[in-house]
Amino acid sequence: MSMNDSLLIRPIKTKDKDWLLTLLRAQFGSEQVALRGKIVNAFDFPGFVACLEGENVGVVIYENQSESIEIIALVSIRPKQGVGATLISRIKDEAKKQGKKQITVITTNDNTHALRFYQKHGFVLTRIFANSVVALRVLKPEIPKLGNDGIPIRDEIELQIAL
Repeated sequence: MSMNDSLLIRPIKTKDKDWLLTLLRAQFGSEQVALRGKIVNAFDFPGFVACLEGENVGVVIYENQSESIEIIALVSIRPKQGVGATLISRIKDEAKKQGKKQITVITTNDNTHALRFYQKHGFVLTRIFANSVVALRVLKPEIPKLGNDGIPIRDEIELQIAL
């Protein structure tokens, strides 16, 4: 049996709040997520939790928009084991069920892991918001100046997949 066979994907529940808060603070510095010139509270949006043998191992949080679903956050604490891929599959199913035309996600220029991950799963780069993170730091000062591999964090990159 593969891990995907035993991976349970379920909606976020109230009981997940403490776990989710710890995860979001570790990943983003707080439950506040910065994107496209605004700060949003991840707890204000729906999502799904990935569970393996009773342990929460990942989450996807999304915002419903008129014709699309936008991924606000996707985190796996078991990298390269199919958690992220399974969460992407679940969010695609949700978007199709709601009649959405696409899924979008924004990441930063330093996040080469996310850029690889999303492109591997069919997303294409659609827009670059050059130097947008500079303005976001005014709203969320905990955004570091340097990111993965010492790359300066400056730009937001939007990726999208058509359904």
